[in-house]
Amino acid sequence: MALKKVSIVGAGNVGATCAYSLVNRRLADVILVDIVEGMPQGKALDMMEATPIVGSDCKITGTNNYIDTQDSDIVVITAGLARKPGMSRDDLLFKNVKIVGGVVDEVVKYSPDSILILVTNPLDAMVYVAQKSRGFRASASWGWRGSSTRRAAVPSSPWSWAFRSRTRMPSCSAGTAIPWCPCRATRPWPGCRSPSS
Repeated sequence: MALKKVSIVGAGNVGATCAYSLVNRRLADVILVDIVEGMPQGKALDMMEATPIVGSDCKITGTNNYIDTQDSDIVVITAGLARKPGMSRDDLLFKNVKIVGGVVDEVVKYSPDSILILVTNPLDAMVYVAQKSRGFRASASWGWRGSSTRRAAVPSSPWSWAFRSRTRMPSCSAGTAIPWCPCRATRPWPGCRSPSS
């Protein structure tokens, strides 16, 4: 049975760690993409040389060309600028909207039926950018953030609220049957009937 194909756009620390985790667990063949010449190729080669040690038969390929991502089942976008000292969240937003928008255009061109997982910050805005991109299925745009102790998946919606881990699910003050209800937030969840919202 053929393995799934996962493309990861952004070969920095997050992208490379994601790629190695997939290959190490024998979950998918990985295409690692970055605009920096030689970087994804070098990282992919290092990881590929480690696969026999962990008993993985997955392939990992580094590239600077989006055509290599064609027909991906999943595309993970980690590309974008990190927030630097003195940079406001708005500064980060405007810079990363351009980057992620360009990446999504390439994804639409080569893998229009893929599931898109965004990691780039600010996450809620990046999911919304992907959702609104022309030609992409909004229902297949997801975001991912968290750590080993807390994970969250962000569905594509105008609110883009984080669904908390099922083991740490707080109850909504109105008893709404959703994983996390932001009753105390300034913008109400559509399904919440709490008086505070």
